[in-house]
Amino acid sequence: MKTKLKIKCGIDILMTFALLFLMGYQFWGEQAHEWVGAGMFILFILHHVLNRQWYKALFHGRYSLCVFIRPSLMCWYLFPCLRLCIVEL
Repeated sequence: MKTKLKIKCGIDILMTFALLFLMGYQFWGEQAHEWVGAGMFILFILHHVLNRQWYKALFHGRYSLCVFIRPSLMCWYLFPCLRLCIVEL
């Protein structure tokens, strides 16, 4: 496995655990929730920086309806997440 792929997988795994940790707000308290949330924001940015080739290739070629829906849903999810991260800072 290439080093960049290992880093991408590691970031995805850390984001998954951070998200699970953030859902347990009542168990960990506000300060831990805020720190892990800030770390999740950094991981979110790193994830999109490392996967920028996906965005570059997004508008190349022809797409069927099924292939078009997936990136549309990804963008639909991306913008509220970014807005939420910025508002919470």
